[in-house]
Amino acid sequence: MRSTIGVHSAFAVGPLAVFYAAARQLRLLDRIQQTLGLPEREAATLLALGLNQASARVPLYRLPDWVRASPLPTWLPLDPARLTVRSFEDALFALCRLTPEKTWEDRGLLLQQELTRAWRGRSREPAGAYYDITKPSDYGTHCPYGQLGHDERGAAPVIGFGMAVSEEHHHPILCRVLPGAQNDSLSVAPTLELLPSQQLRRLTLVMDRGMTSKANVRKAREAGYHVVGSVKGWSAEAVAHASRWSSEELERSEFVVGTSHGGAVYARAFTAPLLEFPEMRMAVVENLARKAEDRQARDLMLQELEGPVSRPRLEEIRAELGEVIVTSPGRRGFRGDPEAVERERALDGGFLLFSTDLSLDGRAMYRTYFAKDAIEKAFRTSKGELSLGPVRYRCAFLKLCGHFSRNYRHTL
Repeated sequence: MRSTIGVHSAFAVGPLAVFYAAARQLRLLDRIQQTLGLPEREAATLLALGLNQASARVPLYRLPDWVRASPLPTWLPLDPARLTVRSFEDALFALCRLTPEKTWEDRGLLLQQELTRAWRGRSREPAGAYYDITKPSDYGTHCPYGQLGHDERGAAPVIGFGMAVSEEHHHPILCRVLPGAQNDSLSVAPTLELLPSQQLRRLTLVMDRGMTSKANVRKAREAGYHVVGSVKGWSAEAVAHASRWSSEELERSEFVVGTSHGGAVYARAFTAPLLEFPEMRMAVVENLARKAEDRQARDLMLQELEGPVSRPRLEEIRAELGEVIVTSPGRRGFRGDPEAVERERALDGGFLLFSTDLSLDGRAMYRTYFAKDAIEKAFRTSKGELSLGPVRYRCAFLKLCGHFSRNYRHTL
């Protein structure tokens, strides 16, 4: 017998249910009330806004209808009949608002701090953090943080997000919005000023090469934070440090480190001046697989120079070999320099890591630095499952609220 009862509506509840379960586990509704001083219904409205951002990402003008069609009115203390766009606008202003002094009070940072305190109170993971910046595309028209930068489209409007995640479990412990045009290295100083206010002290910060300038390392130490990073470029000082030991002295079992891909490298530490610090802990790292690849590629190109080769290919080889090539009279106008080749061979497969913490050995530096892939995974999750980017806010009212809601979303 065929039923005459049809399905008149459906709601994809899966992602929403997962994030709601996480919010319940964190007692997020209670924490929003207590931290921001909101009534239960307004706190529930703010939580609904965050759950939407983390799942459906429905625009603000459609949000009341989306909530009414969802299970949220049965899960949260919401009055669906009274929900309007203004309800969510008020919730956003409770999260971040303009003070009588005409400055923005970002109370989302207080919520981040409370949630970080909650999970850290039950954790024994080491006091380390990975800090990096991502810049998703901005397709909005009114956000002042959307500025000309670079993404997969080339030069285009982007919004910067600086994030710090914990060392072991990779929980976000700080997330802040940045102007898209700002150089990444300029974000370090204000972040160092913000960390103590978030009760984040005595951390070891791991940063990529674009941030580890001499000035930034000094500011981190003055603020009480250690830094682990990679030495940029091959200055005369870096070459001298990297050439400190022969391959036989470096490639020993006591210096070997297993990699996440099942391979191994050698990392041997020493203490010497660097970046105008009288003492810096450094590690010479040698990757044998990369060493072989570097040498084979260079030797093949040098051999290619000996035979007939087109002018475009000659220019490619010259660009690839760099200082190994010197000018020389003859048909081609340049040749390989044997002394430069030997200098390059001594550095094949090698690089330098540094740490302001003088207690670390080479293996600890290597493992700490290359665990920074954790923050890249956090960014991928944020841009994917959490819909961090691209940013598509167009409503004039939301010219700053885009920042506020995204800042909140990272507390989930």
